[in-house]
Amino acid sequence: MEGNFSLLGPIDLLQLLSQSQQSGGFYVPRGEIYLEQGRPVHASYRGISGVEGLYRILGLREGPFRFSLGDRPPQQTLTESLEHYLLQAIRQLDERIEVGVFDRVTLTVKNLPAQLTLLPSELAVLNQLDQPLSPLELSARSKYGLEAITSLLGHLARLGLVKVQNRLAHTAQLRTALTEGRGTTARLDPLVIQAWTHQYGRFEAVEVQAGERQVRLMIEARPGAGARMLLTAEGLVFHNLRAEQEVLVWPAL
Repeated sequence: MEGNFSLLGPIDLLQLLSQSQQSGGFYVPRGEIYLEQGRPVHASYRGISGVEGLYRILGLREGPFRFSLGDRPPQQTLTESLEHYLLQAIRQLDERIEVGVFDRVTLTVKNLPAQLTLLPSELAVLNQLDQPLSPLELSARSKYGLEAITSLLGHLARLGLVKVQNRLAHTAQLRTALTEGRGTTARLDPLVIQAWTHQYGRFEAVEVQAGERQVRLMIEARPGAGARMLLTAEGLVFHNLRAEQEVLVWPAL
C-alpha cells in the first residue's frame, strides 16, 4: 500500500492499519513506524527515535507514504497502544477538527475501547451525547464553556468517537442571566458572534424573541457566556426581561 497524505493523514492511516491488526513498516521520507498486529513497536523520524519520532510523523500534513507488510522493526522503542499515542499526539499537535458552535455532533461508538484513556472532561461530554447536539446545546447542559466544548469535541472527533456535521449559523436558543455592571447591552459569547458574523456579515445588535415579545438589543462580546445572554439588572428591567428566561436570538441585519 502506498500513496500520499492528500486524502488521509498519517493518524487516519495508522488507525486503519491498527484496526485490521497489520504487521509491517509504515514509511515516510526519512521516517518509519513499525507495527506488530496493529500495535506500534518502533518509530524513527530524521534520526529521532521512540515517542518523539512517532509524534513527528503523526504531525505530517503532506508527502508520500508506503506500508510494507511483514517488515520487522530493527529495535523496540514503543510500548503503549496506538490509541494511547494518538490521544497524546492530538493534544500536543493541536490536530483537532474545527467544530462550529452550531454544528451537529453525534456519538459514533456505543462502547469505548477498553485500552483508550480519556480525560474526565472528555468522558463528561461523551455522556451528554445521548442524542445529536450542537456545542451550544452541550454547553447549556454541562459546566463547560463553549471554547472548552468545541476543543474537546475536536479531539473526540479526531479519535473517531464523535461525528461532526457542519451546519450554518442560525437562531440560537439562549437563557438570560444576570451579570454585574451597568448598561442595557446584551453580552454574548464571542464564538456565537463569530459564527453569525462569518455567515451574515458584521452586525451590532440582535433580535430577541421572548414569548410573544420581540426586542432589539445592542451587543458586546463576553468570553465564557456560552449558551447564556448576560444582562445587567438595568438591562433586564429596561427590556422587560427576567433572569433565567429562555429566549430565541438572531442577528439584526
